[in-house]
Amino acid sequence: MKRDTTGKFVSNWDSEKKQRFSVSLTDTAWRSLDEEAHKRGISRSELIEQFARSLASAEHTAQEQLIARLERQKQELEALLENAPDAIARFDEQIRYLYVNRMVEEVLGRSRDELLGKFMWEFSANFQSTGADCGCCGSY
Repeated sequence: MKRDTTGKFVSNWDSEKKQRFSVSLTDTAWRSLDEEAHKRGISRSELIEQFARSLASAEHTAQEQLIARLERQKQELEALLENAPDAIARFDEQIRYLYVNRMVEEVLGRSRDELLGKFMWEFSANFQSTGADCGCCGSY
């Protein structure tokens, strides 16, 4: 709420429905609230409204920062896997390639696009679909 030129309270919070709540504060807190509202040229209710809305904004900002941090960590992990001196691959339960790093491509002489989704035995002489031991994930 804000006072108009006649001193009457007028609503200026768009069309959002407002409710009346009771708040218990110490005299010190009430005076501080009153002083800050006066400095800003707004009512105490508006100051409380702005503060409450800033909490939601701060939470949104914290989530954005967390997402950015996770994205950086993902990029660091991807760079580590891609630049590892070891051949690193990930398979599904049927031993189809889900991920290969550049060293796997180099060792097998195949591109990532050729490998992903294909069975390991399609590219390895040491692993047959008949159940030979591939040496990397147990006997089949």
